[in-house]
Amino acid sequence: MKNSLDDTEYIRNVRAVLEGVEKFLHNDRSVVVDPETVRDELHAFSKELWLEYAKKIREEDADEESGSQDEYYYDYIYNHGIYPC
Repeated sequence: MKNSLDDTEYIRNVRAVLEGVEKFLHNDRSVVVDPETVRDELHAFSKELWLEYAKKIREEDADEESGSQDEYYYDYIYNHGIYPC
């Protein structure tokens, strides 16, 4: 949400939730047969939400150049917890 979480906080929170969902599903196989599929689908959904938000912010700021890097930034932050240096 605008003015409440920065990108790294949002993406780290998403990762924590996805890892928690995956652990839960591994421990309770009666809910879902393939926890990795659920994790992958939720990851793709959260990434798409973030990319849409980043695009909206770029349009408001008239900054079209950084759009090509948004997917890289999301993946990097998801895997490392910080923006690339």
